[in-house]
Amino acid sequence: MPMDYKMRPSFWDYFWAAKLILQVAGILPIGEPSSLWKSILSEVLVASPLMYGSYVLIQPLNYILFKSDNMDELLEAVIVVITVSGGQLRSILISIHRRKIIRLFTIAKKLWDESVAEDDELILTWAERARFFCTIYFWATQVSSTLFILTSVVKQLSLAPNSTISHYPFGFEESVTPSPQYEIKYALQIISGYLGMMFVAASDMAVTLLVLNLCGQLALIQSWLLDISKKELIEPRRRTDGSVEIELRKCIHRHQVVMNFCAELEEIVNCINLVQIVGGMYTMAISGARLAKNLRSYRFSGPLIVSIIGLYFSCWPADNLSFESAKVAHAVYGVPWYSFSPIEKSLVAIMLVRSQRSVKLTAGKFVALSLETFSSILSSGISCCMILLSF
Repeated sequence: MPMDYKMRPSFWDYFWAAKLILQVAGILPIGEPSSLWKSILSEVLVASPLMYGSYVLIQPLNYILFKSDNMDELLEAVIVVITVSGGQLRSILISIHRRKIIRLFTIAKKLWDESVAEDDELILTWAERARFFCTIYFWATQVSSTLFILTSVVKQLSLAPNSTISHYPFGFEESVTPSPQYEIKYALQIISGYLGMMFVAASDMAVTLLVLNLCGQLALIQSWLLDISKKELIEPRRRTDGSVEIELRKCIHRHQVVMNFCAELEEIVNCINLVQIVGGMYTMAISGARLAKNLRSYRFSGPLIVSIIGLYFSCWPADNLSFESAKVAHAVYGVPWYSFSPIEKSLVAIMLVRSQRSVKLTAGKFVALSLETFSSILSSGISCCMILLSF
C-alpha cells in the first residue's frame, strides 16, 4: 500500500548521508551558490584529491623506481599507485563535469518532488537500493584503508625495542625518523588515505544514485502504461474524456526527460567508468595473486574486496538501467492501441519508436556496462592473477 505523500521525505532528506559525503568530496556545493566562501571551499575540496593523492604517491613511486627488491612490497606499491592515481584521474574528470553533475542531481530531485503518493512505492524501492549499496561501498573503502593502517601498526609493534625501522600505512619501511617528524608523517598518510578513498567512494556513489533513481523513473513509466492498458481492457472504448491522451502525453514527456538524462549522464561517466574498470581489474588481479600465494598478506584483502565491489557498482546499476528501459518498450507494446482514437494511436506510435532506443552506459564508449561485462572483467582479472602466481 503506498505511503501517505506527506510522510515521504524530500530527496536530500532521504539521501542525507550521501549528500554529506558528496559535499565533503566537493562534488556537490556546500550551501547556496550565492555564498562566495562556500563556493570557493567546494572548488578547493574537489581539487584536493590531487594534493593528498600526490603526497601518498611519493613513497610507492620511489620504491617502484629505485628499490623494488621485494615482490610483495613491489606489488603493494603498484596497488597503491593504481588506486590513488585512478582517484586523481577521477577527480580531474569530476572537476571538468562538476556543473553538469550538479544539474543532473537537480533534475533527479525535481522528478522526485513531482511524484505523487501513488508513485512512492516504486520510487522508494529503487531509492532504498541506491542508499543500501552506497552505504556498503563507502564503508568497504574505509575498511580497506583501515587494513593498511592496522597492518603498519602491527608491524611497528612487532619490532624489537632497539629497531631502527619505521613503518607507514601507505609507504614502506624507512630508517627510524625522529619525533615528531615520524608522527606527523604517519598522521598525514592516514588522513590522506581516508580522504582519498572517500573521494573514490563519492565518485561511484554519485553515479549510482543517479542511475538507480533513473531506474525508479523508468519503472514508474511502466506502471503508468500498465494502468492505461488495464483500464482500457476493463472498459474498452468507453472513455471519451481525453484521459488516455493525457496519460500518454505524461508518459511521453517523462520518458523523454529520462532519455535525455541518460544521454547526458553517459557523456559524463564513460571515461570515469573506463578508469574504474581498468584500475579495478588490475588491482583485483594483483591483490588476489598475493593473497593466494601468501594468506598472511591479509592487507591485500581490502583492495581485493573494494575493487570487486567497485566493478560491480559500475556494472550492476547500468545493467538495471538497460533492463528497465527495455521493459518500457514491452509495456508500450502491450497497450491496446486498436481501441484508441487517431491522436491516441499516434502518441502510442511515438512512444513505441522512442522506447526502441537502447539506454546504456559504457566504459569509454568501448563496451556497454552490464552484468555480462562484470563477468568478463572478473574472468580477465583471474587470468592476470594466474599469470602473476607463476612469478
